[in-house]
Formats: sequence, C-alpha cells, structure tokens
Amino acid sequence: MMVALANTDLLALLPVQWTAFSPLQGCLEQITLEETLVAPDISFIRRSELPLTLAAEYFCDLLRREI
Repeated sequence: MMVALANTDLLALLPVQWTAFSPLQGCLEQITLEETLVAPDISFIRRSELPLTLAAEYFCDLLRREI
C-alpha cells in the first residue's frame, strides 16, 4: 500500500499517522474533508474450541479495556 501511494496518484483512506511516517515525507498529501467519517465498529471473532496464543489473549484484553 505504501509503495502504491508513494508512486501513483492513488487516493486512499489511511490512518493520520502515515503522513508523519518519515520514509513517506513529501510523498503523501493529506486532503481535509468537511464532514467527519464515522469509524466502523470493532468486532472480535474467534473459534471457541481453539485457545488463543498468549499474544492474542493479551491483544484481546487490550481491546476489551478500550471498548
């Protein structure tokens, strides 16, 4: 995605942090919109019969705390 954005005239919705990413400095231009875009809901789907890895369990705990 970064390569395509830096080398073409592609438009994309991206996190605002990408404009501050040093390898992309000067390659991306932020377009300010008048309306506010609503973020989609975060969903968590997993198989109940398979245990999560420790890293996945930690990540899920972080998500639950923020929601």
